[in-house]
Amino acid sequence: LMGCEDAWLFRRLHGAGHQIRWAAGAIVREWLPPERLHPRWLVRRAFRVGNTTARVECDLHPGLSRRLALLGRAGLWSGLALLRLPLALVAGSAGWIHCRRAATYSAGLIAGVFGHRHEAYRHEG
Repeated sequence: LMGCEDAWLFRRLHGAGHQIRWAAGAIVREWLPPERLHPRWLVRRAFRVGNTTARVECDLHPGLSRRLALLGRAGLWSGLALLRLPLALVAGSAGWIHCRRAATYSAGLIAGVFGHRHEAYRHEG
């Protein structure tokens, strides 16, 4: 329900010594629903990617040093968001979206380090 199962699988396979290869001739088709083109979805996705990145890293490499490294990475993304803020105020909506995505990616990393499990694909019904 979190997503990222493909990243988790490939990281585990690579960690076990398997090779992952590029297939230049592969044809991939993906349909994007219209809501995925909306800035709100892009910002929410940044949180999910940060959260799942941290969860995969903490699962595959348990220990304090990995968690501290992830918190450091979150700090860098927060700093990037702050640096982009003045530009975002004059650049318009695209700049603002980039700024918000950096900040929410950082928040997702932090949440994942502390065990939050963001289930973006859960459907309440």
